[in-house]
Amino acid sequence: AQTQSANKEEKTDFSELKATFKVHNGVAHNDDLSLKSPLLRLTGNGDINIGNDSINYLAKATLAKTLEGQGGKESVGGITVPVRVSGPFTDLKYTLDFGAMVGEAARQKIEAKKEEVKTRLQEQLKGGLKGLFK
Repeated sequence: AQTQSANKEEKTDFSELKATFKVHNGVAHNDDLSLKSPLLRLTGNGDINIGNDSINYLAKATLAKTLEGQGGKESVGGITVPVRVSGPFTDLKYTLDFGAMVGEAARQKIEAKKEEVKTRLQEQLKGGLKGLFK
């Protein structure tokens, strides 16, 4: 086995990492991975089969709208890129989950349209109520 010394100059900058695992019959299952860094937000879920040295995991990375990092806003922008990590530890496969990507893009458009309609209805309601209380 080959080893490499850690380089103190190289590091991964993130402000928060949260995850819980439930282990049953040698399989660690996770539903709530959350990693926050100045440039991206990462969520994920899946299984790590400890006995078989394999993984089946879906990680979703979204670029942040702001570079404020740890003290920054929670809002993120852009398309979420879902990457499936699967296979034995000795030969991991990384594939883009295009179906999840299209679904996420559609969900974001629907949310934006809902906000637009909500704002328009609130404005119309305010205008309609003005005439009632004269």
